Amino acid sequence: MRPTTIEKLNVEGNVETYTETVTEQVPTLEKYCREEITYQMTWRPVQAVCLDDKGTPHPASRVDATTQVAPDHKGELFRCMAGTHMMITLGHLDQGKSSFAQGQSFACQKGEALVHKGNGQLSCAPQKPQRSCNERSLLRRHGPGLKLVQARLKNKSCVPAERTVMKTVSHQVERTRQGEAEAIILDGGVGQGVY
Repeated sequence: MRPTTIEKLNVEGNVETYTETVTEQVPTLEKYCREEITYQMTWRPVQAVCLDDKGTPHPASRVDATTQVAPDHKGELFRCMAGTHMMITLGHLDQGKSSFAQGQSFACQKGEALVHKGNGQLSCAPQKPQRSCNERSLLRRHGPGLKLVQARLKNKSCVPAERTVMKTVSHQVERTRQGEAEAIILDGGVGQGVY
């Protein structure tokens, strides 16, 4: 008798295990800082000094004796003698005292005065024409010094917030599958070759 072949025979229990990499999008909670800008009115000290062509400082002249500048005031605050330019520094109040550490500075050109345009806005503008020696007279009457200007101060702060973002995650998964069907060869039967 000739051997018999049965092709593609599936036998129960013929299961194989394999590992597969799975990549998926997973919603994840992320913390971040949402920037918030607020404004507040605050008093800021302002000081000015005049510099000649050699860089030698001279006191700037205050145009009046008042220290606090009213928010609606419009006009000159400080002037310099002819031939000098002005360096202005805006500071902050620290427990009621003026501090110019980490202050903001800007300069006016020769012939310009520091002008308050209202609501804390400061700028340089051509000095109003005055008689000779006007700045020296102002210094004798009002002295050098500083002015307090009520200005709108911009503050940045961080507001903690959360948002959901999709994050790509890969992980290994163990799976099973039916094994491949194989052939079986039968080459005998019951009773063949019995002695």
